[in-house]
Amino acid sequence: MLPALPSMAASMAHLPADVQSLVLSYLRAAEILNAAPTAKAFALARDDAMLWESVVSAAARAAVAA
Repeated sequence: MLPALPSMAASMAHLPADVQSLVLSYLRAAEILNAAPTAKAFALARDDAMLWESVVSAAARAAVAA
């Protein structure tokens, strides 16, 4: 089995802004516009404490039940 690769968003986040800009320069404007809403939604979800509280609670319940 192949090891899991990091998501592009996670990989890009650690790059300097000028490198991120260079990577994005290879995309067509339409591709960037298509990806923007998803990136924003993921950023909002990342920062939503209530979402993560429910995710962690569900994982803890599943771990205790196992």
